[in-house]
Amino acid sequence: MHPAKALHTAARRYCVERGARLRRQGILERWRHPATQGRPMPDTFWVAGVPDGILRGLEQWAPGDREALEDVRVRVLAAGDVPTAEQTATPGMAAALARERQRFRRFVEHLRVDELPAVEPLGFRRPLSPARSRRVRAQLAARWGVAPREHYWHPLIEEPLPPDMLALQSEYCYLEVPPTALQDTLYRHGVTKVWVVTEFGPSELEPDRELDTDRFDLAEAMGGGVESYAVSKEDDWLIYVSHEHSITFAGAWLVAAVPEFWPTWSRRTYVDYMYTGQMYAAPELQAADGQFWFREPVAPSE
Repeated sequence: MHPAKALHTAARRYCVERGARLRRQGILERWRHPATQGRPMPDTFWVAGVPDGILRGLEQWAPGDREALEDVRVRVLAAGDVPTAEQTATPGMAAALARERQRFRRFVEHLRVDELPAVEPLGFRRPLSPARSRRVRAQLAARWGVAPREHYWHPLIEEPLPPDMLALQSEYCYLEVPPTALQDTLYRHGVTKVWVVTEFGPSELEPDRELDTDRFDLAEAMGGGVESYAVSKEDDWLIYVSHEHSITFAGAWLVAAVPEFWPTWSRRTYVDYMYTGQMYAAPELQAADGQFWFREPVAPSE
């Protein structure tokens, strides 16, 4: 990989991994407090908006083969200075956001030339064209009876759950399932691209998206607090995440594969939107330090 492209890729990968870690850590911090329902997300969750916002800026462009490494480094650092629309109401939030931006800056500034050959490629995500978005939504309606703008889906509708579906608790999924585990499962079944559509899309602020499978992270792509659906051209699987803390896996092969990427799934059956109170009481959340996959550091220094 050209050094300039490798630096750009390394910065994107940092944002992907850092944002995922902060989101999951924020979920964990929230549910470890007794007042779960109605409790605001902690600062950690909102600080994830910094790497997420930087990532959006970085993915608006890609270095050319002839661009100088240091010129690209300047552009990457500039992406870290672009304001994003994070939550600012909680005490100390401005300082927390500034620290997070500085953390990104240190990573980019300290990335050495001799480290760049080891950078692995990272797929892009892209908005779907209006025509493709309509086709994907028509596919969802025809195959699964899904109308994202009109109604909920299983398990929130008053119908028995079909045998080729599994409804579980979404927050536990974000905490316990590494993105690579689900990505590997999809790859093994020939899925190289994932389409994600939401109840409010397609729009400029909430576009339907196509992601390379190695960019499909449930907490990033589908954990934004809106009804979201992930599917692919293969049309034999579907993942649905609701605002009511449910995640539904649909399709015979995907349901059969859930134990492979989520070993604790049988203890995470969806109950109702109030189950977060049960999460607070769970022993594994009371002593969770070091137990979840995302707690490994992703940067050379804090």
